[in-house]
Amino acid sequence: ACGREVLQFFGSVLVFDMLVNNFDRLPCGLWSTLNQGNPGNVMFTESDTPIPIDNMPWCIRADVTQQQQLRVEYLKNAKVLVRAVAAEPDVEHPGFKRIRDFLHTGCREGHGWLGLGIDIGE
Repeated sequence: ACGREVLQFFGSVLVFDMLVNNFDRLPCGLWSTLNQGNPGNVMFTESDTPIPIDNMPWCIRADVTQQQQLRVEYLKNAKVLVRAVAAEPDVEHPGFKRIRDFLHTGCREGHGWLGLGIDIGE
């Protein structure tokens, strides 16, 4: 897979992760800034085709009192992020900059991944 195809793959995975609230694969600004991402949740085949693994949705239930505030915050953050991208698709949103930085410099603490060492650009 070429670089552009891999980036498109990451975009598709991010949308999926946002829909199912899988917060530990890519460090999107939708979730806590404490999440550094988990590079081990993407594997590559011998032909360099990326495959997402550990697809763990986390349901935030409206009927669970302890999760109600989390639900409100998640939906608010998702709405802000999606609207910002829809309004200005050519502008890098701060929530997505974290993913760009993750791909560039990795997440040395915790996972020890040094990143790709390249900046994918704005």
